[in-house]
Amino acid sequence: MIRKLVLAISLLVAGCATEAVRTPEQAKAIALASGCATAEVALDPDETMPTEWLVARKGDQWFVWLPPGPGSRAPHGHPLKGAGINAKDGKIAYCDGRYK
Repeated sequence: MIRKLVLAISLLVAGCATEAVRTPEQAKAIALASGCATAEVALDPDETMPTEWLVARKGDQWFVWLPPGPGSRAPHGHPLKGAGINAKDGKIAYCDGRYK
């Protein structure tokens, strides 16, 4: 009886854990460990480098980005750097930003 209960719980947990990236913290860790986060950025002359990374999920992708800093003249708030991460497998889908 206990074995059947353990098996049922295991199958339930396995079914709920189908995505590799489930939290903003996981997405942020993947992006910060990638080349997307380590690339040198092109700052505007009066721009200060921000320190707060932002994370959002849309559909099956996580987006992690470093927004423009104070003094930025970037059009439409284009991020300094960022990454798109596939929620299913945790792989970097693309890098985006203002790189040197």
